[in-house]
Amino acid sequence: MAEHAYRLAQAFSKFYAACPILQAEPAIRGSRLALAATTLAQLVRALDVLGISVPERIVAARSSPSAQRDRDGGGCSRREPGGFAPRPGL
Repeated sequence: MAEHAYRLAQAFSKFYAACPILQAEPAIRGSRLALAATTLAQLVRALDVLGISVPERIVAARSSPSAQRDRDGGGCSRREPGGFAPRPGL
């Protein structure tokens, strides 16, 4: 699990450095924000499984209004069974 969290963080860091999120066109920005929210959720879960407390900055990011919108489906729509599919136009 620790290896998964480490590699996920490395991969997202490379993505973040190469692909601007907030400066991207709206459709692309939505997809990138959804990816960032999903990555955050996975890292939080991995840290929890490992018994590592989540840093306050991460907790604050998860409770922001934009993060709540993303968790509520702001960037994805549910597809049965339990998967996700991009919303049309994203």
